Amino acid sequence: MLSARIGDRLGVPPILLPSIAATCPLFWVMSRTSAPVLLGTAPGVNAFLGLLANVQMSALRQRLVPHTHQGRVASVGVFASFGFAIPGGALGAGFLARYTGTRTVYALCALIVLVLVLAVARTMRPAAVRKAITRPSPHAP
Repeated sequence: MLSARIGDRLGVPPILLPSIAATCPLFWVMSRTSAPVLLGTAPGVNAFLGLLANVQMSALRQRLVPHTHQGRVASVGVFASFGFAIPGGALGAGFLARYTGTRTVYALCALIVLVLVLAVARTMRPAAVRKAITRPSPHAP
């Protein structure tokens, strides 16, 4: 509910990419510290930012995807995350942590988030998102 209010007030682009990008320093802090307060707080803040980004991604998807394809697009997203990204990431992180330690896993997570944010930053500019939302769908009757 809070994420929807924030999105309505500020718009999706100013929230989506920064909420994802803000996880990068959290992972970096978790890779460098042994302070229990930071190690306990960082995952909680990360979970809130993930929730914020998830709601904003859903709102953006609903604006961009034609109504007739919404279910298909949503199911592909769920399959990609729950069928591949989460179990694959957990498996890879588990092996990496076993042989190099958890600090390496968190540092690698920070690097991956940074690369992904830089890769999509251009397409998530507010002007580009507005243009994509207002462009007529090729599937419209």
